[in-house]
Amino acid sequence: MRFVFRFILNEKLLFFFYLFFTFLGTFFLISQIFVIANIASFTINIEKAKLIPENSFLASESSSLWEFLFQAIEVYRSEGNIGLTKYIISLENTTFILLLALIILVFTTISQAVLFLKDFIANYFSKKVGAHVRKYFFGRMIYLPIGFFRQKQSGDLISRATNDVKAIEDDLNSFFEYGFFGVIFCLTGFAILIYLNAKFSAILFVTIPIIALLINLTSKIFKKMTVAIQEKLSDLTNQYHKVIYAIDVIKIFTKEEFEKNKFQKEIKNYLKKVKKQIFLDKLNRPINEILIVVIVIVIVIYGSSLIWQDEITIDTLLTFILVLVYISQYIQRVNYAFFFVKTRMKVSAKRLSETLYQHELENVHQNREKNYSLDGSLEFKKVNFSYDKNILKHNLKNITFKIKTGELVALVGSSGHGKSTLLSLIPLLLTPDEGEIYFNDVSHKEVNLKKLREHIAIVTQENILFPGTIEENIAYGKEGPHDFNEIQKAARLAYIHDFISELASGYETLIGERGVKLSGGQRQRLCLARAIYKNPKILLLDEATSSLDSESEKKVQLALKKNFFNKITTFIVSHRLSTISNANKILLLKDGEIKERGTHKSLWKKKKLYYQLFKSQLQKKKP
Repeated sequence: MRFVFRFILNEKLLFFFYLFFTFLGTFFLISQIFVIANIASFTINIEKAKLIPENSFLASESSSLWEFLFQAIEVYRSEGNIGLTKYIISLENTTFILLLALIILVFTTISQAVLFLKDFIANYFSKKVGAHVRKYFFGRMIYLPIGFFRQKQSGDLISRATNDVKAIEDDLNSFFEYGFFGVIFCLTGFAILIYLNAKFSAILFVTIPIIALLINLTSKIFKKMTVAIQEKLSDLTNQYHKVIYAIDVIKIFTKEEFEKNKFQKEIKNYLKKVKKQIFLDKLNRPINEILIVVIVIVIVIYGSSLIWQDEITIDTLLTFILVLVYISQYIQRVNYAFFFVKTRMKVSAKRLSETLYQHELENVHQNREKNYSLDGSLEFKKVNFSYDKNILKHNLKNITFKIKTGELVALVGSSGHGKSTLLSLIPLLLTPDEGEIYFNDVSHKEVNLKKLREHIAIVTQENILFPGTIEENIAYGKEGPHDFNEIQKAARLAYIHDFISELASGYETLIGERGVKLSGGQRQRLCLARAIYKNPKILLLDEATSSLDSESEKKVQLALKKNFFNKITTFIVSHRLSTISNANKILLLKDGEIKERGTHKSLWKKKKLYYQLFKSQLQKKKP
């Protein structure tokens, strides 16, 4: 909740205007109530006024409207409502009645205009705070470590970024529009009620604690329900995301009905929880209405007895009841606003805080003062790493090797033995549990992450692309203005330029979400072009040519060898051992350890793990 209130206080000007119109609106609304109460009293007193003997002062004539107004005010001060009524009747003129109607209209217009401005500012204020929360959430989330995203479901994160932020926005709007203003108005109204008659007010102060107790009781139950509902919304969002992401697999395996039934089951569970929440929410209003009506009945009965005893006038009773009726409306709105702030908004803010503060952010700008250059050389020294820190077993154990600038390093081995994990350690997407990684003799603990990653490019086996044009996707690899000639050069080296040139819109062609309008091989070559365009010092290729046919793979390898190998440091992860036979160093990983290292020739001669792996692939190729 703290970060939400911090954003509220940041908007000082808007908050000032909101407070200004809140107090101004309270003043005009109270004034409007008094004018209406006096006119109602005036109407009731007409018959009484006819029974009062004529007064010489009252019978005097007014020669102008202003004189008429001044005399009317003087009569009201000295004679009260009944005297004022008698005075108006003696004039036998409807001017004053029309004037009173005009006063009501003016006060109503002004009060409603002020309340409109108050509500407009409140609504915009809540939207602006909501926008700050969204920016803050996104700004922190994007700097969370990669391990965080591997632990969380994407649907849950999307739900928190949308549903929970929307809940905070809506509840803030209710608080500013009804809650805060309602508190100010009710306090002002209570002060007036005490001034009018302290005995009547005592009845209110007996019932208010009962209402507060009911709110506190229901809010505790409502809060638990809100947590469950928000979690269900996360599950539903995650289900949507999963189905959209895996729609090809779902259709191929004819799982449409299975996924549909699964989603319907989730919806059914969601509705069960929502039904209970709605019941509890809507129960508040009738309870409050009944309590308010009981209060009004008691006041009318008690007030009538006081009128008969000449302890109060009907003016006082009418004003008291009218103020109470207005206050009762705002008591319900205050109840509603604080109820949701205390429950739904608090739950949503907590869910956002859990996402943002359970993990430390990556400090990509750390060690700015360090003056060093990256040339592509790096060294691993006794590096250990595990995804689950609670398990003693490491995913990578005692990884030690040294690479010179421009070397081609191949990481080989069976699936699940740590190749991709080791690759993720190089750009420090993952950080070692033990040991150190040195970049040009600078420890990973001291390196500037932003500067390091500016010199590293990666092509993963997932072929991650963004909605937009081909040009935008290739240029994504480098900051600053696009160099179209360099973009074309990168596309040629990735052997995708000819394909792009044949498209009607060329490099301006939209590729769709995740590049769905392209084939697997085209997506892979486009990702390769993006990495080439960046012109990195270290190039990471994780099964970067797995989607290419043999001929295309040879062409891409030839282009990379001609333009990059021996110039930049390159790491290749591949299950096609034929693609890494020219590597300067080959590291074979098994069970998270480097079991063998050397060149293709040296490892082949040993006839151990590398030989067995390579031999099995050769046997598969035989007819």
